[in-house]
Amino acid sequence: MDIRQLRLVAVREHPELATLAIDAFSAWWSDEQRRDLYDDCIRHSLDTPSPLPRWYLLLAGDEAIGGAGMISNDFVSRMDLWPWLCAVYVAEPYRGRRLAGRLICRIKADAQAAGYDALYVATDLRGFYERYGFTEIGVGYHPWGEQSRLFKAALPTLSERVQRVLADDVAVCDYDLRWPDLFAAEKAHLESLVPEGYFRRIEHFGSTAVPGLAAKPVIDLLLEVESLAEARELLPPILEAEGYDYFWRPTFGNDGGPWYCWFIKRGENGERLAHLHVVEKSFAGHWQRLQFRDYLREHPAVAQDYADLKRRLAADNGHDRVAYTDAKGDFIRRITALACGVNPQAEDIDKRRPAQKDDDEKR
Repeated sequence: MDIRQLRLVAVREHPELATLAIDAFSAWWSDEQRRDLYDDCIRHSLDTPSPLPRWYLLLAGDEAIGGAGMISNDFVSRMDLWPWLCAVYVAEPYRGRRLAGRLICRIKADAQAAGYDALYVATDLRGFYERYGFTEIGVGYHPWGEQSRLFKAALPTLSERVQRVLADDVAVCDYDLRWPDLFAAEKAHLESLVPEGYFRRIEHFGSTAVPGLAAKPVIDLLLEVESLAEARELLPPILEAEGYDYFWRPTFGNDGGPWYCWFIKRGENGERLAHLHVVEKSFAGHWQRLQFRDYLREHPAVAQDYADLKRRLAADNGHDRVAYTDAKGDFIRRITALACGVNPQAEDIDKRRPAQKDDDEKR
């Protein structure tokens, strides 16, 4: 079955699935004699005012093929820590498709939405949970005399994550002949991670896509998907396991839609390597970036003016990404209007809507 056909559901939001969840978790993690444990826990989780516990299922049609829970304690001595990720399971025929990551990312998001600043897991498995932001913090002890390694995933607020992004310096460098090859390699890598044909189109845009143009050394990719609702569930667990940061962000200003998926790929030292902009075909404003790119390719003198502008702005605002982006806005909007066959003075684009900061930054 194509993983796009699988559904991830919270049992609390679908109480009609309680019996299926009880049967599944009992079969995966216990035996019939201890089925009462899951029966009592899951049924009482359906209408409690408490944010915990929560149980989740991955469904292939009417069959539960995976699941996980978020609970207040996983039978471990560190009762000062909560919540805990528990009972992560994917049926063997479905393994190797990052479905456990899909569960983990959903639970991390729900934990953060509930106001928690961290999520914990007790396990002896090393090298897996680290892909999803967990780090080992010590050892915990179980009532039956065994012990487990303990891992913690910090859950920074959106504001904290945005501040980290804005803290990155701006550096404009000479054109690098490797940039087209880096784009091709990134494109091939992304296509290898998802079902064949999932990305309907992948384009190289931004300054690194214009031969000879000075740029920030970050490869910008514009990716078309059929459904962003589906992409929000499918892509974050796949790409976070590959080291990408994920944001669900607005096109205009701080809250101006349409919203889309944005990913940052970083290197070993935290430097930005690539930006992924995942949109639908109808997102005309995003696809206009290709016309801006093509105009610069066809007008070297304009591209040189843009390079000179960026170098001056980077020298003046190298530690202020917002100021750097804002200062480029007039040039970008004017050239985009020309590229689209619009009179920029008559259109007066920037007076009709909030600054398109993210779009401008990537061109």
